[in-house]
Amino acid sequence: MHLQTQPWAAFVRPPRPPHPFEEEAMQNRIRELRQQRGWSQAELAEKLGVSRQTVIAIEKGRYDPSLPLAFKIARVFGEPIEAIFTPEEGEDAARA
Repeated sequence: MHLQTQPWAAFVRPPRPPHPFEEEAMQNRIRELRQQRGWSQAELAEKLGVSRQTVIAIEKGRYDPSLPLAFKIARVFGEPIEAIFTPEEGEDAARA
């Protein structure tokens, strides 16, 4: 049995390999810092100019903020970025 290629197959992009840094998840202290200050997620979201859902996603580690947003978070909390965001456990050991 001879299989014919589909005419559209030439236009389908093959999956790209993952970028070396894509798999690196970040841990953050946003919930801890927010609770220390007595702020709700909505209050923090307002200070950052983002939605409450964005704050929730960042706190749960489902979303890593953009660099400008990470700087804004650091400014709002008065902490250096490195004190708020750190690589997941084992990331540094895996690279060594």
